[in-house]
Amino acid sequence: GYGRGTVFVMLLILALAAGIAVRKCGDKDGKDAGGKKTAETPTAAGSKKDADKKETAEKETVMQNMKKEPFTNSIGMKFVYIPPGTFMMGSPGTEKMRVGDGRERQHRVTLTRGFFMQTTPVTEKQWMSVMKTRGKYNLGDDYPRTMVSWNQAREFVAELNRKEGTALYRLPTEAEWEYSCRAGSSAPFCFGDDESRLSEYAWYREHRTERVGADGTKTLMSPVGLLKPNAWGLYDMHGNVQQWCQDSYSIPSGDDVADPVSDDGNLRAVRGCSFSCAYFICRAAFRDHKPSDGYAIDRGFRVARSAE
Repeated sequence: GYGRGTVFVMLLILALAAGIAVRKCGDKDGKDAGGKKTAETPTAAGSKKDADKKETAEKETVMQNMKKEPFTNSIGMKFVYIPPGTFMMGSPGTEKMRVGDGRERQHRVTLTRGFFMQTTPVTEKQWMSVMKTRGKYNLGDDYPRTMVSWNQAREFVAELNRKEGTALYRLPTEAEWEYSCRAGSSAPFCFGDDESRLSEYAWYREHRTERVGADGTKTLMSPVGLLKPNAWGLYDMHGNVQQWCQDSYSIPSGDDVADPVSDDGNLRAVRGCSFSCAYFICRAAFRDHKPSDGYAIDRGFRVARSAE
């Protein structure tokens, strides 16, 4: 048999082993042997908090990125996200063929909110889908819808909002239009200042093609999106048809501004070049203006959409 001392040592070892097992079992669910919840160590608590914070931030980033993804609406209008930013609107005094009556006075503009811009001017098919009417000419589905006044462009936007169940569609402001046209460029054109490359991006007087529309009408206008887009995925910004903007027309003061828009007066801002304009009008800084009830065969519009 075992001596008393040996038995005592064996019992002590068994008791210690049982205590360790109980503690381990309690550790699994964060409770001690008595069933009471144990407090996490500061390091563990901090790590869990950091992990939760990171997970939340990642989810928010995913949601924000989803809001910035290009999209196509119910009638086939394609939009790309334009990020907020600061740029020099207008042209420097040294820019070739600059209009010097003050309309292109250079000034710093900050757009504090991102937005979506339609990748092309509104087409005949898109107009028909919303307004249920055809224009004077029926050139074809993919031709820009022209012969539209500023007032009629606004009616289209209102109908589009009703159709889509939102209030976010609108005409772009003039600052948004130029910022989008430049796509990060400070040169006369989105691709730089090499005029020989303009024909890759724009239709204008010196670069146009006679076509025959679906109704047999001869035209110098081209279907949208046939040439290169700028770096932000926008087509026909430098040429094909001129485009209405939201703003009323005014001469800039030259002061730095944020999110500029003016909405008084009958003269409305028109941007971009058309198939009937000389090449220098294709410059990103060129500005024009027309009465809000006026229309022309070479003037259309594109739509913007607020991001929130």
